[in-house]
Amino acid sequence: MRHVIVIGVLVVMAAVLPSFLVFGQQTSGNKRRQQDDGADSVVRLTGEHRKRVKLQNLKPGAVVDCTGAKFYLALADKNRDNNYILQIRKSIDTLVQNVEIIGDIPLTNSWNDQYHDNNSAAFSFIESHGGTLQDARITRSWDPLRAARDSNGHYTFRRVYAKDWRDDLIETDSGYPDVLIEDCLFDGGYSGYSCRQGAKARGPPMRPAAGCGPARF
Repeated sequence: MRHVIVIGVLVVMAAVLPSFLVFGQQTSGNKRRQQDDGADSVVRLTGEHRKRVKLQNLKPGAVVDCTGAKFYLALADKNRDNNYILQIRKSIDTLVQNVEIIGDIPLTNSWNDQYHDNNSAAFSFIESHGGTLQDARITRSWDPLRAARDSNGHYTFRRVYAKDWRDDLIETDSGYPDVLIEDCLFDGGYSGYSCRQGAKARGPPMRPAAGCGPARF
């Protein structure tokens, strides 16, 4: 069955070494520029990225602009060098924008076979506190979006298009951060939102709020 999820209003959910590594700087053959605009840090990524990209320990409130960049997520075989293709790690309130991630996950494999062969998030916040991804397109991934490994704080996914994912559209089942989804289109996936690691996992309860306006969980 094909599922299409369109979110045009605010929805708030609460529960909800590599070839390229940035510590306020980066090592990679691809183009990158970093600027200091007052107290803000701006990292600009361009070109094609076929190896895992990690941006780590950025300044609080840093902006990562990926205009002109393409990230290729490789999940079609058991080589895991190019999974988890774009990561923000150990950073606070990072804004990531203008992202295109192109995956190749097989659409005919069983869930179990693909899980054991190669699975990953396309875009992920890891061990971070808060952040925003906006204006992004993600195709043929396992989990398009993830706030993982004890990430906490508030996360926003705004104007994101995701298509043909094989597991969870959004996974936040380790740190239980707050998540806001705004003006997104999700088409042709398996599961919408994972905020628990399993039936026996413990975490904060989800309590949908009644009334008008944005739904709070």
